[in-house]
Amino acid sequence: MVSPILTIQRRMMELGRIRLGDKGPKGEPRKLTQFRLTSASLALLEAAAAEYGGIAQPWVNAPDEGYFELYTEADQLDILLPPVFSAADGEPTTSWSQWFEQWSGGGCQRRCDGVTELLSGKPCLCAAEGHDNGERPCKITTRVNMILPKIPGVGVWRLESHGMYAAVLLPGTLDLLQMAASEGQFIPAVLRIEQRTKKADGQTRKFIVPVIDLPDVKLVELPGVVGPQAINPPTATPPKPELPPAAVEPPKDEKFENDQAPWPESDIDADTTDFQPPEHIALTEKLKGLADELGLAEATAAAIKTNRSKNTSDLPKHITWLKSQVTRAETSLRERGEQETLV
Repeated sequence: MVSPILTIQRRMMELGRIRLGDKGPKGEPRKLTQFRLTSASLALLEAAAAEYGGIAQPWVNAPDEGYFELYTEADQLDILLPPVFSAADGEPTTSWSQWFEQWSGGGCQRRCDGVTELLSGKPCLCAAEGHDNGERPCKITTRVNMILPKIPGVGVWRLESHGMYAAVLLPGTLDLLQMAASEGQFIPAVLRIEQRTKKADGQTRKFIVPVIDLPDVKLVELPGVVGPQAINPPTATPPKPELPPAAVEPPKDEKFENDQAPWPESDIDADTTDFQPPEHIALTEKLKGLADELGLAEATAAAIKTNRSKNTSDLPKHITWLKSQVTRAETSLRERGEQETLV
C-alpha cells in the first residue's frame, strides 16, 4: 500500500461552480431563478444540459480563458456531500466553510470568523476599526463543495453565497450530511433555489436563498438516530453473564458506611457527565436563545450537539466555536432586514 504525503491535504478536484446569479451589461449583479453552471469542461456542461436543460456555450468575459457556462432550466439539483478525509493533524476535513472575507485585486485581504482575523492572527479588524456589523467591509461568505451524482466526473462543484439567510439556514443540514459522510454514508439531498419576500420600512424586497432539503429522508432514518426505520439501528448487546458468588465476603470499610452522605455540589452535567464550566453553560444558553428568536432552535441544537461531540476531548475548542456562533447569531438579528446579496 502506498502512503500519501502526510503534510499535504487531500481533497477532490473541483469540476465547476454552481452559481445563483450573473452580471448584467454594466457589470451589475443579477439574481437568477434557475441554476447557472460554469466549468472548464464543455463535455461536463453538455451532460448537465441533457439532465437539467439549457445549452452549454462559451463563457464570454470569464475570469480565465477556456471556460463555459450553462443556464439550466432547473431550480433544484440532486447533490451528495463528498467523502471526508483526515487532515495532517488527524482531524476530519469539512466540505463547507463560512468566513467574513474582504477581497481585492491582490487576493483575499481579510478572513475572519467574527472574533479572530485568520490571516494576521489579530482580533476581528472590522470591530477594531469601529465598523457596525451592517457596514463591515468584509462580506459573509458561505462555500459548499458538493457532488452532482447525475453528472459524469469524479469531483465536486462549488456553491458560494454572500447572503445572511444562506449563512444561517445551511449549516444545520450540512452538519447532519457531513456527520454521515464522515462515517462513509452518503445521503441523497436536493439543492433548491427558494424565492423569498421581506417587507421592511414600507418596502417589499424579493431575493433568493439556496436551501438544502432531504425530501426522501425522515429524521429516524438518519445515521445514529434510534427509531423503528433507522438506517443503522443499534445492534442488540447480549446480557453479561452473572459473576460467580464470592467465596469470602470482603471486609467492610468504615469510610463507606455512611452511604447517605450528600454528594458535593459540582458543575457536572447529569446527561453527559462532562465537566461544564460556567462559561460553556452561559454561551450554550445564549446561543439557544438567539436561535429561538431566529426560528432556528432545532437546527442550532443539533449543531451544538454535533460540535460538542466532535470536540469531546477539547472543550476550549468547543467554547471558541460557541463564541463565534453567538457572534454570528447576533449579527444575523441585527442584519435581518438587509437584502441578501448573491454572487
